Amino acid sequence: MFGKWSFDGSATFGSNAVDYAVANTINTSLGANSPTYFKAGGHQFSNIIGNIDISRDFGALVLGAGAEVRNENYQARAGEEASYIGSGAESFPGLQPQNEVNKNRQNIGAYLNAEWDITKTY
Repeated sequence: MFGKWSFDGSATFGSNAVDYAVANTINTSLGANSPTYFKAGGHQFSNIIGNIDISRDFGALVLGAGAEVRNENYQARAGEEASYIGSGAESFPGLQPQNEVNKNRQNIGAYLNAEWDITKTY
């Protein structure tokens, strides 16, 4: 509370990642030198979110406002060369260097709110 105004804020961080591994297969392009286990690359996503809301009750009238800011990051990582070179691993060819991505984006949102409860005025 700040005077008669109510404030609410939060911050959140979240992420997940997937790393691909392929076993019990070969890359026929490598012949007898082919490994049977490959690190085939992976994906990762993370975000950071912050928001704030304010409101005030004037009896039958409630006013409010809020905002949220979000930063997101997406990554795709290449696998080891043996997983994608030539014909690639038989069961799952790895992600190649040209498939790599590391991108961010930002989002901003805001709102205003006015509520009037007509049942409180009669």
